[in-house]
Amino acid sequence: MELSFSRSKYSAVFSFWLLLLLASILLPKAQLQSSQDKGLCTLVVTYNTGEDRIRLDRVRFWLISERGDLHLYPQGNSYVDDPETSKRMVLIENLPEGAYTLKFIMPNSDGLFEKVEPRKVSLVQGGVVKVDQELKLLAKEIGSQPDVELAYESPYQREAPPMHEVRFYSQPFDSYAPQPGYLNIRSNVPAARWVLYKDGARIASGEGSVKDLTVPAGSGYQLTAEELENYEVKLLPQTPFSVQPNQTQSLEIFYKRILGVVQVMTDMPTGDALNIQIEGSALKQPLRVTQVARSNKIEWTSPGIPLGNYVISFKPPSFYEEITPVKFSLKQGQNALIRPKLRGGGKILVITNTSDATFTLKQTNGPLSLEGSGDQYRFEGLLPGNYTLTFSSKDPTRYIPPKSLYISLSRFRKHEETVEGEYTFAGMLKITGNIARFSVKLEPKSGNFDTIREEVTDYSKSIPLPEGNWKVIFTPIGRTGAGTPLPAKEIYIDAFATESITPVFEEKVEKQEPAVSVTETPRKTIDELYKDLIFVPAGLSIFGDPYRKDTENTFPAQVVELSTFEISKYEVTNGQFCDWLNIALQEGSIRPKDNQRGVFTNVKGNVVFRTMEANADSQISFRPTQDKVKPFMVLPGFDNYPVIHVTWIGAQEFCNTFGLRLPTEAEWERAASVRGGNNVSEIKKWIYGFSKDVINRSLANYKSNPGTSAFHRVATTPVGFYNGVNTIPLSPEDLIPKKTEDAKSPIGAYDMSGNVFEWVQDWYFDSPSLLHLEKNPLGPLSGSLKVAKGGCYDSLADGVRSFERIALAPEHSDSFTGFRVARTTN
Repeated sequence: MELSFSRSKYSAVFSFWLLLLLASILLPKAQLQSSQDKGLCTLVVTYNTGEDRIRLDRVRFWLISERGDLHLYPQGNSYVDDPETSKRMVLIENLPEGAYTLKFIMPNSDGLFEKVEPRKVSLVQGGVVKVDQELKLLAKEIGSQPDVELAYESPYQREAPPMHEVRFYSQPFDSYAPQPGYLNIRSNVPAARWVLYKDGARIASGEGSVKDLTVPAGSGYQLTAEELENYEVKLLPQTPFSVQPNQTQSLEIFYKRILGVVQVMTDMPTGDALNIQIEGSALKQPLRVTQVARSNKIEWTSPGIPLGNYVISFKPPSFYEEITPVKFSLKQGQNALIRPKLRGGGKILVITNTSDATFTLKQTNGPLSLEGSGDQYRFEGLLPGNYTLTFSSKDPTRYIPPKSLYISLSRFRKHEETVEGEYTFAGMLKITGNIARFSVKLEPKSGNFDTIREEVTDYSKSIPLPEGNWKVIFTPIGRTGAGTPLPAKEIYIDAFATESITPVFEEKVEKQEPAVSVTETPRKTIDELYKDLIFVPAGLSIFGDPYRKDTENTFPAQVVELSTFEISKYEVTNGQFCDWLNIALQEGSIRPKDNQRGVFTNVKGNVVFRTMEANADSQISFRPTQDKVKPFMVLPGFDNYPVIHVTWIGAQEFCNTFGLRLPTEAEWERAASVRGGNNVSEIKKWIYGFSKDVINRSLANYKSNPGTSAFHRVATTPVGFYNGVNTIPLSPEDLIPKKTEDAKSPIGAYDMSGNVFEWVQDWYFDSPSLLHLEKNPLGPLSGSLKVAKGGCYDSLADGVRSFERIALAPEHSDSFTGFRVARTTN
């Protein structure tokens, strides 16, 4: 026997038996033994794909027994290659005798090979059968990569794995179709890997699309696909499917890229353009757009872009400041919202002659409004356009601001404008007359000042004036002959000082009741809080509105039982509250609020009070530079007026300091308008808080004429003013005041209708079903609004009824609301 390594045909020089000998040497597990000894069969399969061994490593064949058992060969490295002939030999031993089918499988979706028909093989006991298969090429292979990679290890492995057997569990023949089925797998991502399972066992895996994949017919097939970052994958069919014999079924793997959007929102004057650019590795080229502002806004949403990391940059017109690019990430399930802050390149430097200067810069045709203060302040980030600069002062009694200035910033350059505002040092002129209403004309005798006209509507008024000589002219207001004009007077105003002047009008009165002067009362102190407490006996009371005429701010009446308590005869005054403010500031229980001049809070940060520096209507100021021990000061002449601009929290803090409390709403109504008793027949409730069901200006401080408004001024009266001694005009036209009535409540308290609203203890409720307890009822145990009672000087008659109520936030303060105190008795 001759062995030759020439490139002649294998059949001429390489005998079959020599191959068996080589196989026994090269394949440790394939040592040939006598078939006769065992009575089993041996099968030798050789195949080739041409001299270039094209795709030889990816060729497999199924060996199918007549029972339907299937095995895939070659297994692992159990084969021998002939380098001369390019053939591969596979030795299969210990096969039972019988009929077998060989079915070759190869990567042939591009039609490179001729179709190979299944081969029938019969094995007899102890015999050896050789099968030689030539896989013929139809066309030259294009490229080095197939359009599908078949792997039998990890479906996500990029390199071709070593070959090994993929086993199927043996089943009876009738469990399988005698013929195989075929699958066409189509994927829209060529590199995406997939795995095919049958009954949970992996059958095949690959990547991209494949055509005519041969598989055993049967049910329980399922396809899974590789999850790709930033893609959603959809498989059809989605549920387990069956493969029919000799039929082809199509499977779809569809990858859809997950996209996100970018939203840009910012304020920008109408007509200005903003260039937007988005760059990122997931974009082939930058996304560029130009947006023009409409309704003073830019609102833009990008088209869908792939998930990933990006940089967005903005280019506004040249008169804006540059905007720093923003880095952001688009993640699955999230969109990006970016709000670039556009700042103009314009600046305005304001220079004044006092550190107490305050000013407001407003855009003429835009929403911008900025605040500044001090002797030098720079407004920055301004857009081109027209602006108005309005001056004011932290202390209007000392400094008179200059007139407003109008400033224009150009669109064609970034620049800074410098403006100067010269404040005039002022003094205070206090005017007190003997009639309620008169006009004052103030003419400057020196300096470049305007003539000032003021109206005095409540006997007295304080007017800040620039330093210098002034001519003062007084004229009464009212019916002809009601008063005689006074000769002009001259007065010199010193800066930071107060001058007083008292015009006395000679009134012509015929058959009129003589005016009764107001009785001066000393300043009320903290000690008088306790002296002014009135004892209220226990018993039944009426809580709510028994009349039910105007029910908008009331609830139906019900009879309740109250224990004894004490309540103050008067509302807490400016003087009393000012004393507490000075005590609390020294003890550290209140403090100024950062960046809010004139606002004071407790240690928890809740607002308790607002001084004149925060709201000009307040009647208490804060002057730490004048008096460090008592920096809180009452406006001269207003010590015995009810405190205003106090919050519910401030009223509560005041009460806690002195062992007092706020009355409950039920207690307040009992003290205001109810005659109590021990049975229902004894009790009575009046409409108003002075034991009457009718009202006029001699009984309470309220708004008697619906056509007038007091919003332009604070019109409180001293506490207890309606005492039958003091006088007041009954209407704005009355020049002769009328005596007040002694307007006490059933228990002897004053001002329980009108003057100021009064905080009570209860949380607000809008239904009596929310009352807590039938004896000593309270409102809800919690809430967001507190109750205020009694109406105020700006309330109409129905607003000062004793059962009228309003709801206010605990940190709210205004010019209409104060409080009175109560105390629990043993």
